[in-house]
Amino acid sequence: MEEISDHAKNLTLSDDLERPVEDRVNMLFDYVKKKKVEGVIDSSDKDILAEAERLDVKAMGPLVLSEVLFDDKIREQIKKYRRHFLRPSKKYVSKELAKDIRTKAEPFIKWLKEAEEESSGEEEEEEEDENIEVVYSKTVSVPKVEAVKSPAEKDDDIDIDAI
Repeated sequence: MEEISDHAKNLTLSDDLERPVEDRVNMLFDYVKKKKVEGVIDSSDKDILAEAERLDVKAMGPLVLSEVLFDDKIREQIKKYRRHFLRPSKKYVSKELAKDIRTKAEPFIKWLKEAEEESSGEEEEEEEDENIEVVYSKTVSVPKVEAVKSPAEKDDDIDIDAI
């Protein structure tokens, strides 16, 4: 019965929908901030999504989440809140297919990470390449140009008016 009432909340119109978008985004911001202060943000994914849908600002959800969850220590915090942002989506493909894509893309992602680590070493090689001197030669072979002779004109011209 509770599940039905949760779905009914989405169907009913509320006074919140009549407010401007900025106010509704601020309401979502306050809701997410309250969940973080209470310490239940990790288990409130569905609640936050339901609130964003109720306020009709679902597209602003990731922005609000990142604003509340992250500050100047984002590198450490992104590991903590990682599961909020890396969820598989059933909107475009099934969960099984998304999992299959991730497993097949894992070697490529690993290669990219290694390439980023190696790129710092390549900068030294590029500096060495800048010290190479290129020598140009002025001796060039010029191809001979031959004039094409046109065939002699014949009186095969047709007078269009005479037809």
